[in-house]
Amino acid sequence: MQPAVAAKWYEKNAWVLLTILGAIAAIFSFLEIAGIPDDPACCLYSNSLELFYGRIMGYEMLGIAILGMAISMTAYKKGEKWVWYVTWYFPIYLIVMTVDTYLQGGANWPLYIIFMLVSLAALLLPYRIFFPKK
Repeated sequence: MQPAVAAKWYEKNAWVLLTILGAIAAIFSFLEIAGIPDDPACCLYSNSLELFYGRIMGYEMLGIAILGMAISMTAYKKGEKWVWYVTWYFPIYLIVMTVDTYLQGGANWPLYIIFMLVSLAALLLPYRIFFPKK
């Protein structure tokens, strides 16, 4: 489905922001899988069960990162309306992660805020492509 409006450069390329966020999430997931927590001050693994859950979280994050990059490079780039709704998962997830990390005393919550703002920009900048005026 082709957009019905002449898109500006930032509207046409907002999908790149989601792809970059997916790549960053994939890097963090590899750290979790390797047993290196993303916030050592908060979450040092003290036993094998915590390490196991950290690795499981890394595998889940890797799956979400790959799925997010695939969606952003295909349907989101084309401007398909359904994907605009689906990708709201990312800023909502990052809001939850920010609040949870802050409440647990973690140091990464400012980073999550930055990622959340980037994901919101990726959703709001191309709004005209997904919802053109009739």
